Amino acid sequence: MRNSQKLSIIAVVWVGFLSQVSGQVVLPKNDRAPRASMVVIVPLPDQDTCQSAIRTESWVEIAKNYAPIASSFISLAGLLSIWFAILNLRIANRALRARVSLDALQLLEGKDGRMRENRLLLDDLATRLKDDKELIDLRFKDTKTINQLHELARAYDTAGLLVKHGLIPISLLFDFYSRPIALAWKHLKSWVSEERARRKPTQARHLLKFEVLATGAALYRKNKEEKLLTAELSVPKPEYWFDIDEKIQEQWENWLKRAWKD
Repeated sequence: MRNSQKLSIIAVVWVGFLSQVSGQVVLPKNDRAPRASMVVIVPLPDQDTCQSAIRTESWVEIAKNYAPIASSFISLAGLLSIWFAILNLRIANRALRARVSLDALQLLEGKDGRMRENRLLLDDLATRLKDDKELIDLRFKDTKTINQLHELARAYDTAGLLVKHGLIPISLLFDFYSRPIALAWKHLKSWVSEERARRKPTQARHLLKFEVLATGAALYRKNKEEKLLTAELSVPKPEYWFDIDEKIQEQWENWLKRAWKD
């Protein structure tokens, strides 16, 4: 083998070595070298590069496979958040209803049982007086007593205002106070009529909400007692019953449309 051929082979091997190290395509600079001696060497990726590519592809595949599961967990978390929000609203609503109910009971009982004393006073007067119209004369004879009765009527009128706007549950109110409210209106009706006539024209509807509430209380009480009795029994006229005005009953029915019911 000639020396020139040996040098060409050595040059080709050296060029290949340099190409492997630098990662570039290297062509021999000897223009007189044969074309067969021109070599293009493409370096293979090392082991770390291959493993990194495999890991990257694996994470992409994992993300694709677990995307529906992740989406389900996110949806579940959203539903749980909505459920907890609704639960908190219901708890807050119950707390509000309990607070309003307690305030209503306090209103109808009064400070230190003052309203209870007024109810007992009215019951005593109704027992002693021959006619409910005699209560009108108390305005001139006993100012303290008539003020207590007016305080009781005002408390029932305020309760009627709260019921009208749906702020008191009717079942709670009438479960305990239906009889006292209806009975109070029966005994105070003549006195309230006299007061309305005296206060015209500015307060011709004085204590109207008390009257509407008493109408509802009487109807509630009557329906409740009729359900407890059989049709064969003759039901006597209840002590709390009074003649109901059709217009007042219509107002009560309008109240029921937006009332707070349990």
